[in-house]
Parts: sequence; structure tokens; C-alpha cells
Amino acid sequence: MTLGNTDVTLTAQVWDPDGGDVNVQFHLWATGKHDVSPGVFFDKKVKVTVSASSSSGAPAKVTVPKALLDQHKGASGGQFSWKAQVEDVADAGFASDWTPTQGAPGCRFGFDPTAPSVMPTVQSKGNVYPENAEGALARTPGAFVLGANGVGDITEYKWGLDRTPPNNSAKPATAGGSVEVTVTPLTPGPHTLYVQAFDAGKNAGPVYPYRFYVKSPGVVDKPGDVNGDGLPDMFAVDGNDNLRLYGGTGDGAVATSLTLSSGGGWAGALMTHRGDWTEDFYEDLVARKADGKLWLYPNNGQGEFTEDTRQEVYVFPDDETGVPTDTSAIRQIVSVGDITPNTESYNPDFVAVIGDQLWFLPGWSGGTVESGYLIGSSGWEKMTLASPGDVDGDGFVDLVARDRTSGALWLYHGKSRGDADGDGVPDGGTDPGSLGHGSSRTQYASGWTPASRPLVTASGDSDGDDVPDLWTTTSNTSAGLEFVPGRRTGPVGTPTAVGTTGWQAIKAIS
Repeated sequence: MTLGNTDVTLTAQVWDPDGGDVNVQFHLWATGKHDVSPGVFFDKKVKVTVSASSSSGAPAKVTVPKALLDQHKGASGGQFSWKAQVEDVADAGFASDWTPTQGAPGCRFGFDPTAPSVMPTVQSKGNVYPENAEGALARTPGAFVLGANGVGDITEYKWGLDRTPPNNSAKPATAGGSVEVTVTPLTPGPHTLYVQAFDAGKNAGPVYPYRFYVKSPGVVDKPGDVNGDGLPDMFAVDGNDNLRLYGGTGDGAVATSLTLSSGGGWAGALMTHRGDWTEDFYEDLVARKADGKLWLYPNNGQGEFTEDTRQEVYVFPDDETGVPTDTSAIRQIVSVGDITPNTESYNPDFVAVIGDQLWFLPGWSGGTVESGYLIGSSGWEKMTLASPGDVDGDGFVDLVARDRTSGALWLYHGKSRGDADGDGVPDGGTDPGSLGHGSSRTQYASGWTPASRPLVTASGDSDGDDVPDLWTTTSNTSAGLEFVPGRRTGPVGTPTAVGTTGWQAIKAIS
């Protein structure tokens, strides 16, 4: 063991069958120099009390000042040896043998008070992310080789992407060797890989800031995809009120869940995800939590969302009343994407059930929404909403609503916004009002009661046919999750079981 620039505490566990007070004597010397100069340069006794009935004895400790060790480190290359002996308080002649025994090598440690003076070396393997230059696309793993820069006793490297001091550890196979670490930058733009080397005494050298640039993919991830693999994914709140992510694997199947929270906190949450609200091209999660507030959870690029990065969604006051929409009154909310494009930035819009009515809440940059306006006057309290995207292929976003009373599944067909400004050019997007008009709906399925299909969601095209699909939980305890293929013209396709047991405990999906 090699210790750094610190005082050193020597500890001996001692015992006396008679119990009571004993003296413990410590000797310390430069290894190999016990009987020659400088010899034993630290000789100290301490008194401890031991119990005759305790076989474990009692610890005796002395502290050796680092200044004393530094004074003698040249005698044996920073290596030191020590021993301890127990003696009777009243008569030093009644003493134990030395431990280790007299004539045998002592206990040893190394002392290195000097930190590395040079920064480690950092190289991008294969030049995936060259220094001070533009490298690969965001989400591309890159291997970096960390080197000792000629310092022979480097035993550990610590590194951190855009975080200092670095705290990720990597240890070489031999002192002074190099290590390889893999880093995955998740966002485009400038990044810094901070690297620091530590010697055998855990003395820290200077930090090397390796700067590089990451290319932007330039396109938003596909609807419903939060981990960048091009397939829609599904969020769920489990029986312990924790958030889970089920990654889509194609053909409607989902992978084993990734737990995104612990300790609960998601009871009663209303979740939705469709679109990037933070201008990093990654689809974000929006949730109305039990506190009644609407929260934006930015995606880190791998489908990971934390309470540390969430931000409360600000609701602009209504132009006429001066009062913002009360988010605690929202019974359901789904993001429909940016269906009212009017700026260069992409900002998802929302449809929400408030009371028995359907409201449209336009989204703005920075995690803000307007108080919105009414698009469905009644009959919406009994509906379960899902946001599939463009189902019928006419270029306009549609809305799915399940009537929990009758079990009917309705598809509300989105319509064009027309040319409201009269410039002869269609405004683009989807008329929000069409998503709440009964005249625009067609039946998509029947028998979808909460008893048979407790939870319903539509995250996007899961089977690659360019038609958005659905997932539902079921009352079947051995086939609790079903994939339901979407169809351009109803009804929906034949359901396929993609989940077995445990789905009855799931409280919400999105």
C-alpha cells in the first residue's frame, strides 16, 4: 500500500488475559535501515485499556506526521516498516514479543507525497472525436485512450464528460499503463472530456480538458421514439408508482423495462410524449403529476429522464380573463406534436380533457403553453385519449378516443387549417377544432371497455407499415399486453400478445 501526502495512522489490536491498562510501543524505520542509519526514527508508547473478557482486544493507535515521513523518505525510496509490542504498565520487563516478531520484516507501507506534475494524454481512437475539431454524430460511442504521459506510478484515471472534477474511474492493468474508455456524447455541439491521473499514493495530477465538437443529426427522432433506435417506445407507471420505459423492438414487441425512478412519486401521473420541446432533436416527456403541476422532463438522448432536470411548464394567462388554465383540473392530456406551426422552432401542442370538455393548448418554446381554447364542448370526461399521429394518411394529425362507457374506440380525423390569413397559401398543420368534432370521427374498434382493456395508448408506427399502432393492457393474466396494428381505414388489425404476466399491476401507459 502506498499513501499520499497525509499523516499516517498506525493501528495495533492488543489484548491482555489479565485485562486493565497496557502500554503499546510502536517502532517505525525506513525499510532495510532498522540497524543502520537512520535506524528507528519513530519510537512512541500509548496506553490503552483492555478487557480480559473480550477476545477481540482493543485498538492502539499513533499518528506519524507526514513531515517526519517526508524527512526520511529518501533513505529507502519512500518505503517504511513498523512493529508494535505490548508491555505491562508497572514493569516494562513484562512484555510481549514484537509483532511481527523480532528479526522478521515489519509491516510495510509506501509514502509518496508528490503529485504528478504533468497532465495525462488523451487520444480519440479512430479519430471519432478529434480534439478541437468536429467529430461524429450525437449518440455515437467513441473510444478514448488515456495515457500516463511518462509517469511510471499512475494507477488510476478519472474522467468525466462535461463534468469536473471527473468522477468515473478506470485503472490500468499495470502502473503507468494506459486505459481505454467509451464515451457517448448525447447532444450536438461542443463537449469537454476532463481526465485526471492519480499515482500510487492517490495524489491527483492536473486535469486535462480534451475539447471536441459533435455533429447534429439535424432531424427530430421519429414520433414515439425516445432512445434513438427509430422505434416507438412506451412509458408505464408500475404498481409501486415508479416510472418505467419499455423500449420498442419492432413488430409491436417491447424490451424488458428500464426503471427510471425509485421511491414512487408517479401515482396518478398523466403522461404524454410526442415531439422535442428542448431543441435537441430528442423526444421529451411531459407529465401532470399528483401535485397538480405540469412538468417537462427533457430527454438526455437515451430515453433517460430524471427529477434533477425537470422543469415546470409555464402556462400563459388567458388573453381575456388574465387567468391561466388550471393544470390541476386536467383529467387527461396528450401531445399531438406541433400541429399549428407558425415559427421556425418546433413546439409540441396538447389536447386535454378539463371537466367534460376538450381543450387545445398550443405549445411554445422553452416549455411554455397557452391557456388554449375549447374544441369539444361535452362528452369528453368518459373518453380515454391517445395520440397516434396521422392514421388515415391524409397528411393531418388524428386523435384516438376510447369511450369507457360503451367500449367504442373512435378515430377523430384531423382536417386542414385552410388559409386563415388569405395569402393564397395553406397555413399548414392540422385544424385543432377538427380533433373535437363528432362529425369528423369514425369508429375504429368496439368492445374496448376498461374491464377488457384497462389501459390504451398509441405511440407511433411500431411494425414499420407507416400506419400508427396501439398498445393496450388486457384482463388476461397470462397475456397482459397486446399490440394492436393500426389501419388506414378501420377497424384496427388483429391484436397480438406481446406481454405476459404482471401487466394488471401497471397503472398507466403512454
